[in-house]
This record gives sequence, C-alpha cells and structure tokens, in this order.
Amino acid sequence: METTAADTASRDSTVKSPGGALLRSLALPGWGQFYTGHRIRGSLTAVLETAFFYECWLKFRDRNRLSDRLHRLEREMGSDWPVSDPERVALNQRIKSVRQKGGDYLAYGLTTLMLSLVDSYVSAHLYRFDRNFRVMAAPAAVSVALRF
Repeated sequence: METTAADTASRDSTVKSPGGALLRSLALPGWGQFYTGHRIRGSLTAVLETAFFYECWLKFRDRNRLSDRLHRLEREMGSDWPVSDPERVALNQRIKSVRQKGGDYLAYGLTTLMLSLVDSYVSAHLYRFDRNFRVMAAPAAVSVALRF
C-alpha cells in the first residue's frame, strides 16, 4: 500500500491536547512530556518527581518512628522525666530536623510537579510549531524619531 501526500499531511497535522498532556503529567510523572514527544524532559521529570516524593515519604516515616520512640520513652520514664534530659532533647531535635527535611522534599516535589504540568501543557500547545523558522536580520541602521 502506497502512502499518498494526503496521508502524510494528515499524519503531520496531528494535534496534541493540552488538557490531555496536563492530565497525563498529573497522573504519572513524565507522561505528559512523553506524550508531546519530549523524551529527555519526560525521563528527567519522572526521575526527579519520583525521587523527591520518595525522599519526602522516607523522612516523614522516619519522623513518625522517632516520635513513637519518644512517646514510648515518655511512658516508660513517667512524668518525672526531665524536659532537659539529653536523650529527650536529642530526640526532639532529630524529630524537628527530619520533619523539616521532609517538608523540603515535599516542596521540591510539588515544585517539580507544577513545572511539569506547565511544561506539558505549553508543549502540547506548541506541538505543531515550526521549529525551523528563520529570523530575518535587522537593517544595519535603525533610526528613532522623537516628536514633541
């Protein structure tokens, strides 16, 4: 079967849905970029989003384990366990540090997600944009006229 010029033209005029690209990017990291033909950006997005959200999950899991340990020690030691006890202070500091790192990773992941959504949406809008355009050189002399 031969390919006609009409078949080629219809295949070349494919349009990508910006909403579809956005939803794909929201559903699975990098899918919106793959949908619009940007495999490197899609791979980078998938790796970064996955890494940031995974690290966030690990930090919050660690924070919960440390909090459980602190509560267990508080029950064992009773109400006479001093607040200034070095072990108690160290556990509270670790909990605070891990919680902050988890929040940082969450912010990085959400930022990467938002940039991914915007990128896939705009890439779908510009999918058929002619990448081989030429910019004409400006004239050598440019004059500016001011009228008062």
